[in-house]
This record gives sequence, structure tokens and C-alpha cells, in this order.
Amino acid sequence: MYYRWRRNGKWDLVHDTLRDQVREKLGKQAIPSAAIMDSRSVKTAQKGGREAMMQQKK
Repeated sequence: MYYRWRRNGKWDLVHDTLRDQVREKLGKQAIPSAAIMDSRSVKTAQKGGREAMMQQKK
């Protein structure tokens, strides 16, 4: 059932609804107004990354 819910968007709806309810219970706005991203949360390249590029140069 998870895969069906994922395909038809129901899983996203469940996630978003729960997130909104938790944020409102904590006294925050339902939808976050900002996000923080750093090198640990955003990958710099696709599979292989920098090491793959370095091997090509050798």
C-alpha cells in the first residue's frame, strides 16, 4: 500500500498534514518560512562525486 500511496501523492499529503499539525501545536506557522541547507544535507554531485572527476583527469 505504501508504494500506491507514494505514487498517487497520498503519502505526501499525510506527511504534510502531520508536519503542519506538529508545527501549529508548537505555536509555529504551519508552513516553514525558511530552510537551512549545508554540505551534509545537499550532495555536491551525482554518483561518484569529486573522486570520479579526479580519476578522469589522471
